Amino acid sequence: MLGLDWRAWLGLAPRNLDAFAHLAQARLRQIRGERSTFSKDKGLLVVEGSSHRLIALDRAFEAYLEAPRRDRKKLLDRFLAPPPPFPSRDEALPNLLPAVRNRYCFANELRKAAQNWNAEIKVPPMRAIAEHVGLVLVHDEPSTVSLIGQEHLSTWSLEFEPTLERAIQNLRALSDAPWEALAPGLFLSPWSDFHDAARIALPDLFHRLPVRGAPVVTVPNRQTVLVTGDRDPRGLGALLEATRAMLAQDRPISGIPLRLGEDGWHSWSPDREATNDEGWSELRAKEVVTAYTLLKEVKAGGPEVPPVLALTHDARRWTGCFWPEGQSLLPSVDFMLFRGPAGELRGVQQSRLRSELPHLFQRSSDWPPLWQAPHPPSRSELEGFETTSLQEGA
Repeated sequence: MLGLDWRAWLGLAPRNLDAFAHLAQARLRQIRGERSTFSKDKGLLVVEGSSHRLIALDRAFEAYLEAPRRDRKKLLDRFLAPPPPFPSRDEALPNLLPAVRNRYCFANELRKAAQNWNAEIKVPPMRAIAEHVGLVLVHDEPSTVSLIGQEHLSTWSLEFEPTLERAIQNLRALSDAPWEALAPGLFLSPWSDFHDAARIALPDLFHRLPVRGAPVVTVPNRQTVLVTGDRDPRGLGALLEATRAMLAQDRPISGIPLRLGEDGWHSWSPDREATNDEGWSELRAKEVVTAYTLLKEVKAGGPEVPPVLALTHDARRWTGCFWPEGQSLLPSVDFMLFRGPAGELRGVQQSRLRSELPHLFQRSSDWPPLWQAPHPPSRSELEGFETTSLQEGA
């Protein structure tokens, strides 16, 4: 059986990832004569030879277990096959589409993947469309969606912005379908083609909806856009609950709302009187904490980046960090934290500090936002700033 064990011969699933790796290696030798090694700590199969590539076996194993027994062999062969040649410019242009990514997490997700795959980090160009999300280019293929980097655009002699406009028009041709009513005042994108979130690049689709006030959306994952109006408390409440549920699905993007104004989309926070502000602030705080936690995982060396903490004040959720001694890189948070005389936790609004002590904050080129700080403020510099009593945890 050329190295295939009896479970594979009977079409049964391997018991664990190690056994699946053994099956994949045997199948590679059988169908392509390729040798490989398995990196267990990273879940990667490293294929040797002229068609050198890395195969993420952990994801392949999950799909293999979920597939019907009759489809498993074909599925495994698809995972093991070398990628097709990258298309020419004329072949690629009709299949380019925009895609939405979280600006706070995107670059560091790529850095983490590059570390896992022992590859060079290559962050593709992005057009910011709000504080927390932006548009990138992807190539839509029958079995996969490939991220388009600057190296691809250079090969095709294309510029990012006009190519993104072409991709947006490609998406427009795929967007002729009526919205679905999910709840009173709340609408759901109908396409379910993994490009739903990218429809925020087509603002005219949202102006047509019968919502109360300006359109407000969330893009909790790539397959979903949720829409209501900024003057619809009931719709905003339904939007919050649906967003919470959908953020738990595969490949989440963001739970921070966007509001459509005359000049495009903007990150938005509902008024406290309009809806459950506690819930929205919780989603925002969780997203910011997650982004900076990921940043600390992938950023090695250089000035210290203090941990971002989730905080509670007046039933709302906030973010904050302590000011390290010496030179540091400060996250963009709601409060800079200090201990009071009795050890209580107190905070000063970072926006006030940035405005009135600009010599302590120099914006770096990093993303998520970081501020280069030469040292903490002196006691005299902090005099006169209003402090807020905070509790750690959200």
